[in-house]
Amino acid sequence: MVFGNHKKIYAAMMLLSFTAPRLYAKEYFSPAMLGLSNEESIDLSVFSDAGGQSPGVYRVDIYLNENVQDTRDVNFIKAENGQLQPELTIAELKAMGVDVAAVASLQGLPENQVIDDLGAYIPQASSRFDFTHQQLHVSVPQAMMQREARGLVKQKYWDDGLPVLMTNYSLSGSNSWNESGGGRKDSYYANLRSGINVGGWRLRNYSVWSQSSGNYADEESASEWSSLSTYAVHDVRSIKGRATLGDASTPSDVFDSLTFRGVKLESADNMLPDSLRGYAPTIRGIANSNAQVTVRQSGAVIYQSYVPAGEFVIDDLYPSSGGDLEVTITEADGSEHSFSQPFASLPVMQREGRLKYGVAVGKYRSWSDLDEPVFSQSTLIYGLGHGVTVYGGLQNAENYNAAALGFGLGLGDFGSISLDVTHANTALEEYTLKGQSYRFQYAKTFQATGTAIALAGYRYSTEGFYSFEEAVERQGYMEDDEINGGRGKRRRRAQFSLNQPLGGSAGSLYTSVYQQDYWSKDGYERNINVGYSKSWSAASLNVSYNETEDSYYNDKTRAVVVSVNVPLGSLQHRSYGTASVSSNDSGETNYSAGIYGTALEGDNLGYSVQQRYGNRDTRNSGSASINYDGTYAELDAGYSYTAGTSQQVNYGAQGSIVAHPYGVTFGHSMSDMTSAVLVRAPGAAGVGLKNSNGVATDWRGYTVLPYVSPYRRTRVALNTESLGESVDIIQNVSDVVPTQGAVVLAEFKTKVGSRALLTLTKAGKPVPFGATVIVDGNEEEVGMVSSDGQVYLSGLAKQGSLLVRWGDGDEKQCRSNYTLPQLDEGENGQAVSIQEVFVECI
Repeated sequence: MVFGNHKKIYAAMMLLSFTAPRLYAKEYFSPAMLGLSNEESIDLSVFSDAGGQSPGVYRVDIYLNENVQDTRDVNFIKAENGQLQPELTIAELKAMGVDVAAVASLQGLPENQVIDDLGAYIPQASSRFDFTHQQLHVSVPQAMMQREARGLVKQKYWDDGLPVLMTNYSLSGSNSWNESGGGRKDSYYANLRSGINVGGWRLRNYSVWSQSSGNYADEESASEWSSLSTYAVHDVRSIKGRATLGDASTPSDVFDSLTFRGVKLESADNMLPDSLRGYAPTIRGIANSNAQVTVRQSGAVIYQSYVPAGEFVIDDLYPSSGGDLEVTITEADGSEHSFSQPFASLPVMQREGRLKYGVAVGKYRSWSDLDEPVFSQSTLIYGLGHGVTVYGGLQNAENYNAAALGFGLGLGDFGSISLDVTHANTALEEYTLKGQSYRFQYAKTFQATGTAIALAGYRYSTEGFYSFEEAVERQGYMEDDEINGGRGKRRRRAQFSLNQPLGGSAGSLYTSVYQQDYWSKDGYERNINVGYSKSWSAASLNVSYNETEDSYYNDKTRAVVVSVNVPLGSLQHRSYGTASVSSNDSGETNYSAGIYGTALEGDNLGYSVQQRYGNRDTRNSGSASINYDGTYAELDAGYSYTAGTSQQVNYGAQGSIVAHPYGVTFGHSMSDMTSAVLVRAPGAAGVGLKNSNGVATDWRGYTVLPYVSPYRRTRVALNTESLGESVDIIQNVSDVVPTQGAVVLAEFKTKVGSRALLTLTKAGKPVPFGATVIVDGNEEEVGMVSSDGQVYLSGLAKQGSLLVRWGDGDEKQCRSNYTLPQLDEGENGQAVSIQEVFVECI
């Protein structure tokens, strides 16, 4: 009977739970639970809701569908659920890629219309404010987004950077001694790549200086300074191109590359997102519902997206070396259907609808005493679709003209090929020669075996064909057998490379073959390289065979090399043991063994020691070297010897010097047109950058981060673990998008000063819990008072004033002045980094 009553009570409770109205209570934290006497004056209503924060303007990183869009100030208001929600205008939504025309409730609204509840206007849209990381995450259904290529960074975010004057230097020197003859030679070399950035203009100069002296091998002292090239570059954004004035080289897609002095306009492929660069096929299919499309290559997912019912097109795959694509369409009901799309690529091939161009006019630059005629060159490459690319070009000079025409074609399961022909007329003093050059290229990756034929090429030129460079040499009154360094006109050239993985962990085989012959000389040039490589854990093994032959010099060598690398010691600082043995067809065998690795925190110091010895008359030799990546430069030094013959000491330094609006900064080396970031964190000395070995701020808080990808969003992050005791960073991450060759600013707000734990009292009692503290008129709330009137503040001056607020009205705020005492020494003689100060509030 008792059990039956319990069953009735349980049933009644279950019925009540389903029929009674739901009751909700707002979360509330009672100040009385703190045991304070002044709880009636505490206003904590803003924090009553879970996750509640004060409404207002916050500087946030904006993410749309998990893709970074912008970093800027956004006003947040309090929603009915107590959470903060952003105020965004129609223009801002459109700028982020929302297809406003596709959303009925947004049509007709002015662009300055403020939207404070996305879900009320855009079905299934939402926003979430990650207060901890200061990130605003906006989600909008894909069907209501403008179609954009993956990885696209809009031009409005491209930054031409600061006006700067800079030089990149590489200095080296060596002192050599000849033990047998007692001679000495001193050599010094300087490589300077200097430049000026003003707006979008990049002016560059490349100069070298060398000097040698001493009595080694009866050489005379010499010193030489040469300016090798000077040029100016500017982007032409409207046509995704780049203009160069001065010393440059022509594109090598259709004709052989030429150095010249003049004007060049060519496609700037790096302005395109990675998903539109290079070649990748266009995938077309049909979905029966709102479906998920997944593309796999070699088993790995390389693309995934959601498409509405109907025909879909995928034309923004990231480029790859090739390999068949497996496309899977997963319908809304879970059913799947798949198809395969063969894929292989050649360098000349372009995506459907992509036009690549190059135009150059100028004076040919010869590195000898030949004539330097004025010429023009133009090339066009266009992707027609269905795996077809057409291309062609023209070269014209006073006594030379050439025209090229060709096509690239995807053959499905059989790979990709390209065929082209170049016809040239060369006017010599006594007659005109005509000829053709035919070129064939092929590429294929065999999915079943993993075999990759990276490039197989063949070129044949008729006897009357001259390339432009050969024609210049021929018109310089050389005979046919004197051009090309005495080898004569090129006749045939063939090249082939292949990589074959052996499956599992068995390693891989590779081979490359190159051969070329000439019309005026018997024989050929040939290079064959065949090898096997395998790695397991951090160790590696490589076995290779190399054969080179040059009939012109009657030179032929064959050699086999076996090398192994084995990790030594802990993984904290990588160190390796290495050994190799090589043997050639002359019966010479050489052995070498050594160690190399890194040391110091951040692996800033690299070292290498190696000893070599061999049979027959080979003398023992050895070398040792170190290199250090410092804040202001990269330094290296080394020593080498050959027993009984010579000794040498070498040393060098590489780095950059950048003069900018904030001063002069020394940093790591850069190349001519590399993009870089000037990090500005005033007062934060010695702060490292994450994922950047050896790069750290100088004594003023500045450094240069080199080799940043242009037209890509780059996140620069400071390593806060390396901050000094008196420095705080308000935000340690900055996003930049530099253009080619730009030096952009990544500025970090720092708080440099003392750290203090202040105890604030008013009329002898602690100020209310939850009160906010503002320092010296700064409108940002920089601190919150704890239950005992304490607040932690950083970046404080030795003297200052505070404004304390715990509600609305003059009666709920007070002001006070403070003076920080001198720091005392704590235990073990170490300075106390946080001071405790009592402050009375009036």
